[in-house]
Amino acid sequence: MTIIPFAPSAEWYAAWLRARCKGLPEAESIAAANIATGITGKDYARCRIIGNGNEIILSMAIEGGAARLKRTSFIPSAQLSDHGNWRHVHLGAIEAAYGRTPYFQHLFPIISEVYSNTTKSLAAFNMSLHKAISGFLSIPEQNLQHNSRQTDPDIMAYLCSDSTVDIHPDTIHERASELAFQISPHLSIIDPLMHLGTEILLPLTLLQN
Repeated sequence: MTIIPFAPSAEWYAAWLRARCKGLPEAESIAAANIATGITGKDYARCRIIGNGNEIILSMAIEGGAARLKRTSFIPSAQLSDHGNWRHVHLGAIEAAYGRTPYFQHLFPIISEVYSNTTKSLAAFNMSLHKAISGFLSIPEQNLQHNSRQTDPDIMAYLCSDSTVDIHPDTIHERASELAFQISPHLSIIDPLMHLGTEILLPLTLLQN
């Protein structure tokens, strides 16, 4: 399946980025990440964040009911419903959960812009959110293979485009290991992004599928 899940987890992005750095095109990288993280059914229309210390599931309303997502053949044509005013509810939950985090003021407007899009296609909405996140992380859309090195943290240092300092690989790995302890792999990438910003690229290299 080459459709991106809704606001995928940190471990999904780790798998996707590894595939990209191996030279796989976007569609194949998405499929590889979906397989590596066991994405099925309702995963395409829900994600998990943390609010007040509790896990919160954000679910999108699907025309005909989310149960229809159990049929793989239905997912590519799935349409979003406005039932439950879920767009407003999601943004409220994200603001309540992360309003005081370091990168909220930078990331929330980007997420809000995606939510303001009235597209009815589940696949299109998820792709729009994915592109917004990739853009925030300054991950280039072109093939990454020519940038890849043997050591993953070095790749991540390259991808952090605002980093112009030549950092020793050992220092990068140490920082990546430190940040990895702050990440819950199954939570939406939105969670660590709000806390770490583009530094999330470093610990992503250490997450295992």
